Amino acid sequence: MVSVSHESKEETEQRLRKVISAAELVALDGIWSFSESEIAQPPILSSNVLAVVRDEQS
Repeated sequence: MVSVSHESKEETEQRLRKVISAAELVALDGIWSFSESEIAQPPILSSNVLAVVRDEQS
């Protein structure tokens, strides 16, 4: 995982909680993780990618 954020862990958690509260959340079985990527290098979309989320700040 590449960390490109200048936010503290608390700021990241607060921002992600806002995103989750505005989203329709479905809990799926399995192990999932969050990976942050630079705007200039978005993740490659494949069958292994569940979602890509972007907010006004990124």
